[in-house]
Amino acid sequence: GLSTGSLPSLRDLSIYFGPFMEGIQGAGSRQLGEVLSTRTFPSLRNVSLCWSPNQTFGALCEGLSQGSVASPVLLNIALSQIWSYDIAWHARRADRAMVPFADAIRAGKLTGLQAVEFGSPMLLSSAQVGGEVFGGALTHADARLTSLEEVELSGSQKGLAEVFDSMSRGPGLLPALRKLHCCSRSPLGVNGTRYLSEIVSVGKVPSLKDLCLNVSGCGQEGMAAFAAALSSPRISALRQLDVTFGAASDGPAGSHALAAELGLFSQALGGGHLRRLEELQVHGLVAIEEVRALCVGLGGGSLTSLRLLDLCDIPLGSEGGRALSEVVIAEKLPELRILKLTSTSLTDEGLTALKEAWLTVSRLPSLLQRLRMNRNMLTSAVEDTLSALFASPRMTALYQVDLGGNDQIGNSSRSSLCDKFPDITYF
Repeated sequence: GLSTGSLPSLRDLSIYFGPFMEGIQGAGSRQLGEVLSTRTFPSLRNVSLCWSPNQTFGALCEGLSQGSVASPVLLNIALSQIWSYDIAWHARRADRAMVPFADAIRAGKLTGLQAVEFGSPMLLSSAQVGGEVFGGALTHADARLTSLEEVELSGSQKGLAEVFDSMSRGPGLLPALRKLHCCSRSPLGVNGTRYLSEIVSVGKVPSLKDLCLNVSGCGQEGMAAFAAALSSPRISALRQLDVTFGAASDGPAGSHALAAELGLFSQALGGGHLRRLEELQVHGLVAIEEVRALCVGLGGGSLTSLRLLDLCDIPLGSEGGRALSEVVIAEKLPELRILKLTSTSLTDEGLTALKEAWLTVSRLPSLLQRLRMNRNMLTSAVEDTLSALFASPRMTALYQVDLGGNDQIGNSSRSSLCDKFPDITYF
């Protein structure tokens, strides 16, 4: 149908080629790529291809290389999950998918590429040269990826480091890239963190607005590079930052080292170049020293546009609640509207500290609208604390509080809160 030219009004084309089609020969895939890149479709604007990363995808890319896919046609490519954990199986197939894809990009055949997603961490983990050639293709002088807006990657530390190393060494830029996500289950390690930080620092991604990465185990060297990137004027477009931390080793030594890394991160938060940051999500902290180090950066007064703060799964307890109460106030975070504290072990004492900070008359009224405190350690004793918070004229913007999963809040207290504040309280 595509090759006959009988679809003059076709605007959006989506094709899914699943992993269970592995046995199909690549001739059809190659022909499809050739038709898409050599024929003219007057109304076509969006092409989405979800493919299993095997030789059939390689054949598709060979077909796409016969012509070109360029604006106004925008191409989204997603390489789907691989349903095997046989490393040797992947090693035989990954490069057959990655190398032709990189060749097509490097030759300037896919200038309309808008988004790339690697759904399987096994792809970059098992590729022999695929990660390196793919990263190098993205910033190759002839690639001209002026439409590329989104890149989502997952893989091993080695595979991700190869991608970012090659990207950092290429002469080209990605002027439209606004979203760069590295799967939270894929730690970058010291090298991957350094190379990614270099990409940001030298201005290869000047429009970056949404960054997600796992810096677990990156050490002082990796964190220093990341902090330098966040302290660079080149990061000023960033709006959303999602960071997963983690100690390189267990025990007090690992926790102490992680707290030192958080200190570097906090310096960057307060450095002044993240004034446009609107959403911050932090994961992986395990000790109160790390929480305190983070709060130093949050309270530095530089995050003047921050609207959402997500600290889910961080052990706040009582001490963390008190430390946080000094920073989630209008003087420090004037635009804060959403605070997520799910599964933080927040206690009655921690919530009391937050309430007292928000209701202190000498401070500016809070503009907080949504507060999530589900799955914590709150008890029925917080009924009076919450009642005072909900009824206060200093918290008039607050319209939703999620308390679900706090099993120690009894039925009587739940009923009382819901009766008095039915529009605010959620269990």
